[in-house]
Amino acid sequence: MTPEQSPAPRRVALTLSGGGFRATLFHLGVVRFLREVDRLRDVSHITSVSGGSILAAHMVLNWERYTGTEEEFRAAAGEVVNFVRWDLRGRVIRPWLASGAALWLPRLVGRSGWWRTELLQRGYDRLLRAPSGSGTRPATVGDLQGGNRPELHILATSMSAGKIASFGRGRFTLNDDPRDEIPHRLVDLPAERVPVSLAVAASSACPPFFPAIRIDHATFGAAQADFPHPHFLSDGGVFDNLGIRKLMWLAGSVSPAFELYVVSDAQRAFTADHECEFGFLLSQAGRTVDLLMDRVSGFETDALRTLAAVDKQRVVHCKLIDSVPAEQADALSSPAQFAVQNVRTDLDAFDPSEVNAVVRHGTAVARLRYDENAVTPDAPTAPSRPWQPLPTGDPNGITVPGVSRRRTGLWRPAHAASWALVGLAFLYFIAVPGFLIGRNIVETRRANAEEAKRLEEQEAKEQAQAEKAAAEKKLQEEHEARKRAEEAARAAEQLENEHATFHVQTKLTMLRTLGSLASATKELWTVEKDNWSDLVARLRVLKDVDGTDDTWFIGYLTDPVGDQPPYLERIAAETKKEQPSEKLLDVTYEIASDLKRYFVGNQTNQGRYYKLIQPYQAKMYRDAVKLAERMAEDGFKTLDELQTTRSRFWALYWGEMVLVEKDAVRDAMKAIGKLLKEWEQSKDGIASKELKAQLVAAAAALKKACEKELD
Repeated sequence: MTPEQSPAPRRVALTLSGGGFRATLFHLGVVRFLREVDRLRDVSHITSVSGGSILAAHMVLNWERYTGTEEEFRAAAGEVVNFVRWDLRGRVIRPWLASGAALWLPRLVGRSGWWRTELLQRGYDRLLRAPSGSGTRPATVGDLQGGNRPELHILATSMSAGKIASFGRGRFTLNDDPRDEIPHRLVDLPAERVPVSLAVAASSACPPFFPAIRIDHATFGAAQADFPHPHFLSDGGVFDNLGIRKLMWLAGSVSPAFELYVVSDAQRAFTADHECEFGFLLSQAGRTVDLLMDRVSGFETDALRTLAAVDKQRVVHCKLIDSVPAEQADALSSPAQFAVQNVRTDLDAFDPSEVNAVVRHGTAVARLRYDENAVTPDAPTAPSRPWQPLPTGDPNGITVPGVSRRRTGLWRPAHAASWALVGLAFLYFIAVPGFLIGRNIVETRRANAEEAKRLEEQEAKEQAQAEKAAAEKKLQEEHEARKRAEEAARAAEQLENEHATFHVQTKLTMLRTLGSLASATKELWTVEKDNWSDLVARLRVLKDVDGTDDTWFIGYLTDPVGDQPPYLERIAAETKKEQPSEKLLDVTYEIASDLKRYFVGNQTNQGRYYKLIQPYQAKMYRDAVKLAERMAEDGFKTLDELQTTRSRFWALYWGEMVLVEKDAVRDAMKAIGKLLKEWEQSKDGIASKELKAQLVAAAAALKKACEKELD
């Protein structure tokens, strides 16, 4: 029968099960058989799950090519085969791992498309294209409609609601079970603009490798009130891996009714396993899921057969696990059939032998079951050279260990993400550890060097501290020794100063008493002589602070002075007179000058002398000048007042001042003293104008001499 004949109306329903790329290739073989028997163009409704949705979406988008010429079919089928060989899983897992190994940097900077489901959807966009001008674009659900295309329902599972989710007829439906007693739970939204790749990704998002895909009102461009809660869609096989349930729901609304149900079942057989103890959590969970899926598939198949029997419809159930008799021309060898029945459920790349074997087995099983049901009595027999999509690759050469082996898929030289993983592996396992080890070595060496330097510095510091302590101790000892020496010197000096003070004060007392005697008036002469006698008596028994006789001082007064008698004798001779004489004043000056030469001329005594006398020098000079100026003024009311001032002047002169005055001061004082004597001896005690003038001049000379010494 040729494609131009098209004898029967379109009353064929096709369901394509899940099972990864194994299912895609197996379904391609079934579709190839339907084309050979000219029943592919009669398919009016298709439901698909997971790997079946990959082929179903591509077939509906390219329906004219699948049902067109042989060349068009081969070209369309070649696109699916190339996609299966493209290594979809690796192209998902490698960028995902690379972005994760890169510390999620692409996602942190806001770049989308790095999550597993996004990468999966982007991969499907390569296959599922629609015309756009002179080129193509990613297809949308709206592109699945129109023309002679069959009605396709891409099935997923709403993990949120626990219901079948369907993308078909340009809409998205959820929970459209006609038996549902609560119709308001139905979700039915326009989905023309939803990418077909999203629907297929949701249908094939097999847990746990792929997370559920989130959809919400924004996915459909709908108001939130129409789709208030987000749903998370996972692999359609979670609910029904054969897609039969949705097909039976559709059967109730199709007119005319389906004549033929074709179930392409790429599920592996559920076999007994007596070796595994199922003590591990994952082995228990995996076995439980396989058991439940096998049970659900069995129930759904029975339900479909029951429905078909009621309506006298035929069911062609094409199972991957079916064995085709060797006498059928397109049958694989028994080992190859056994290997195909154990092909892995995966989305990694299939080699040419695996592709040809699975597709050929799908065609052979469909032929076997189609003939058994006598759907078309005059159906063509299997060709002697069965169709295979790839020119290379012996389908009978596959083995069970080869087809069941799961490849990691981390290394594909043609994929940039593989090199990124290599680079990141080099970075994390060689460069970073090498850097850390190198840095640790450098840090260790630097730490050791710093520690050695610290110890050296600490040792030098301790040595310096010890030397400093020794130096400080030495300095302290020297300081204490110097302090003791200074204290001893101060004590000795203090003792000497005490001796000197005592002697100076004693001698000043003698000079003061002698000066008072030499300058006494007639009225005070007797009193001053008695004072002198008492002083001389004390001097003869004078003892210093050490307890020895002051023999030097007594000898100084009692020993002859050159060819002159001793001072005491000369003074004693003068004191026998009735009144003071000028000779007594000369003797007093002579003794004062002699003592002054002793104190000032001796370097040691000079320091002590000035220490004792200097603080009072300025005061004594000012007092002397003040008294001299007072005596030079007019206005003494009585001679007694004059004599009192004169006595104060001589008491000051013959006191401490006699030892500190310079020659100019002494001469001025002596001149004033002579003028005072002359004034005292004048008639009636009244000074002449000439005497007054001389006294004023002498007072001015004394002031000038004192000021010069004070400067």
